[in-house]
Amino acid sequence: MKKINRWKLISIVLLLISIGWGSYNYLEDWLAGQQSKTILSEMKLIKKNETVVEEYQPILQGKTMPTKQIGEYRYLGEIRIESLNLELPIIDQWDYPRLKVAPSRYQGSYYDQNLIIAGHNYHTHFGPLLYIDEGAIVELINVDGEVFRYQVIDTEELEPTEISVLVAGESEKWDLTLFTCTSSTLARQIIRCKQIF
Repeated sequence: MKKINRWKLISIVLLLISIGWGSYNYLEDWLAGQQSKTILSEMKLIKKNETVVEEYQPILQGKTMPTKQIGEYRYLGEIRIESLNLELPIIDQWDYPRLKVAPSRYQGSYYDQNLIIAGHNYHTHFGPLLYIDEGAIVELINVDGEVFRYQVIDTEELEPTEISVLVAGESEKWDLTLFTCTSSTLARQIIRCKQIF
C-alpha cells in the first residue's frame, strides 16, 4: 500500500513540475511578444516614410547601419513576413538577454548583403519560421524607412556547433540569413534569402 502511495505522490510531483515548466515557457513567450509589440509601436512613432530600395548600390558597402535607441537597446528597424503574419523589431547586436526581447543582428549588414539575424523560437518571435515556404517575401525596414526586400531561397537544419556553415557563403548565393532553434531546440533552422529588386 505504501509503495502505491509513493508512486502516486511521485507522479503528482512530476505532473506539477511539468505544468510549472510549461506555464513558465508560455509566460516567457507571451512577455517577449508583448515587449516586441511595445517596441514596434514606439518605432512607428519615430519612423520616416518607407522607400523601397530598388537596386543594389555598391557605394553603400561598408556604410554603418542607422539605429535608434528605444529603452535600453538600439534597434536596426523591423522585419516583416506577411505570409507568416510576423512583424518584429530587430536589435542591433545579439546576446541572450536581448534575444528574450526581440530578434537580434548576429553579424553582417544589409548594406553589405550578408546580414544574419538570430531569434528565439517563441511563437511570438521566430517560431513561425519553422513553417516558412521557399519563395516567401521577407522585408527589412530600417529606422530611416528604407525597405530591403528578400525572397526565401533555401531552408536547412544545422547542428548548434555548425557556426562556420551558418556564416559561410557570404557570397552571391544569399544576402540575408534568419535562424532560430528547431522545436526540439537540438538543432538550428536556417532560412536563406536573396535580395530582390
